[in-house]
Amino acid sequence: MSKKNIWILFGTSVLLSIVSICISILRSEPLTWDGMSALVGVLSLLVTLLLGWQIYTFIDIKGRIKEMVKKEIEGKAEDVYNGIIGNTITYQIEDAKFYTLEKDWNRVLSLYNNILRGYINLEDKKNIEDTVNAISTLYNLQAKYISPIYNTMTLQTLKKAIPYTDKAYKLLLILSRDSQE
Repeated sequence: MSKKNIWILFGTSVLLSIVSICISILRSEPLTWDGMSALVGVLSLLVTLLLGWQIYTFIDIKGRIKEMVKKEIEGKAEDVYNGIIGNTITYQIEDAKFYTLEKDWNRVLSLYNNILRGYINLEDKKNIEDTVNAISTLYNLQAKYISPIYNTMTLQTLKKAIPYTDKAYKLLLILSRDSQE
């Protein structure tokens, strides 16, 4: 039941109470004061208020529970997402080691770019910096074997890594300068 419906019910009950008081006052008998009926009226009013308060509290608690469950589900979903990215990165690191032994430098650079994007998605500054260092080392040792397509891809990935490490910016400047020459 929504809060709007609760207010409608509350307003209706107050209106009916006022109407019943008016009807009882307008009766044809002479009006006499009866202490017991006044006490019953006051107690009825208090019970009505307590009942309304309980309904409101129940609906409020229901909303809070929904909110807590939503937060918990979002937290679990984020953990699963991070776990999937982490596992993917682990496999890519193993592949990069294999292709390093095979001396397929373009494939190694492609894997490093994917690893770097994964760490950027996880916002893992330390591993971003380590991956940028690895890319820098790869370029220092094997730059002549890397194709221009992979250079362009690396430049785009390094642009995304700039907010996390200054080394990405420095490497981006070096690679940009080298690609222009």
